[in-house]
Amino acid sequence: MRITKALMVRKPSNFEEVLKITKKYIKEAENVIVEKTVKLTDAAYQQLIDNPMTETFDFLKNQGGIKDGEMLTVEIKCKDRPTLLVNAEGDGYARYMGIALNN
Repeated sequence: MRITKALMVRKPSNFEEVLKITKKYIKEAENVIVEKTVKLTDAAYQQLIDNPMTETFDFLKNQGGIKDGEMLTVEIKCKDRPTLLVNAEGDGYARYMGIALNN
């Protein structure tokens, strides 16, 4: 486990929404705990950022939550793409999504 910073967007409709909100409120970014790292293919990453709330992703099931006031996240990596952080709160979709700010 390690700590990083992100502005986590609740129930994002797509990556563009996350990007827009992050740019607007970047000073409000908070520490989050990275519990697990998942590397995705470009196609799987695109599916996640296009449909974060409507698709079920097996690698997000039983992941996330809150511990000692900090969000537990899965770090999502894909070559030549921004690193994402997702808190699924136990479900298989991206209930909260953010962009890793210090990776």
